[in-house]
Amino acid sequence: MKKKYRLNNDFLSKDELSYFEEIGCKIDKFHVEVFDDCREWDAICKIIYRHARDRKSIVWDVRSIFTEAELAKAPYLSITCNSSGGGYPQPENDYKKLIFGIDDEMVKRSPDNFDVLIEHPQMAPFRFSREPNWGKRNKGFTGVFWEETYVFVNNRCRELVFVPFGVKMRDVLKNKTGNPLETVFQLDPDVSSAPLDTKGIHYFDTPKKRRLLIRTPAFYPHNIEEIEEHMKGAGFYPPFAVDPQIPCCWTQEYFTSGQNEWFTVWRDMIISHDVYMKIREYKFTGLDYIPMRG
Repeated sequence: MKKKYRLNNDFLSKDELSYFEEIGCKIDKFHVEVFDDCREWDAICKIIYRHARDRKSIVWDVRSIFTEAELAKAPYLSITCNSSGGGYPQPENDYKKLIFGIDDEMVKRSPDNFDVLIEHPQMAPFRFSREPNWGKRNKGFTGVFWEETYVFVNNRCRELVFVPFGVKMRDVLKNKTGNPLETVFQLDPDVSSAPLDTKGIHYFDTPKKRRLLIRTPAFYPHNIEEIEEHMKGAGFYPPFAVDPQIPCCWTQEYFTSGQNEWFTVWRDMIISHDVYMKIREYKFTGLDYIPMRG
């Protein structure tokens, strides 16, 4: 495993940007990508720590990058989509009201807005503007903007990977007509009966005593201690307290991206080792994985 750090260009000096370019880091309009296995890592850490003492850190986010061996030996893996499908949903399309029965005003009015989001699971199919562009590559999975924990598959991936395991599916509708699309389905597994082993993971309880874990791939540190914690952290997904012996499921627990106006609340989707090996066998792409600790 290695870690990828994205550093905010806005807080880097011209000399620092030139240094990152010199050592071969990927630089785009907004951020610089650096890896902790880089031969210049000690020098990069000094830059990070120097900026971390400012009010705004240069660390945009931190992601763990796992080896094939680490993924293949994990008993379960958390999955998220890393590509978008048919252009929906978009925030301006009011999709949360259509699919989940909530809107921003409802959340803002509620004193227990976390509970508002938790109490409104998906009640209607997602809508895409068109059939996804699956392309010539072997992309079996796709996602939707703003909702990366919801996973969609094409016909071939559905038949070869998930039908043999009995994983349930939902239709996806065309936005204009409301008719089911022909090449895409949403994974719709059950919620696991086994809780995660959350020892050592940050969490808080809502007013109704539901536990929300604080975990997100995007990481916005507030101080140098948080940065150091992520630099030293293992990066693996927490294991189940008891093996649920299920090929694909949602977690019991809810997760949140933060306590502010823009927070979201979600469950994570988990697949078993056997499902992962099927995906690997047929070389389907479109997912990111975080392996559970064994």
